[in-house]
Amino acid sequence: MATADAEGHMDATPRGGAPGFVEVADERTLLLPDRPGNNRLDSLSNLTEHPEIGLLFMIPGVDETFA
Repeated sequence: MATADAEGHMDATPRGGAPGFVEVADERTLLLPDRPGNNRLDSLSNLTEHPEIGLLFMIPGVDETFA
């Protein structure tokens, strides 16, 4: 997951889980679980300033990419 603050400083953090850890709520919403981490709120703080997010899903055995 990658986010940026209002000045464009980027923050990227790995997220993951067992198959199915991401749920599709509707055509514009994905639900990701909140995981214990380093007790920093960088991604959340960035999203309040610049509400865009980048996600990259890597699936074992799948060699295709989609844009």
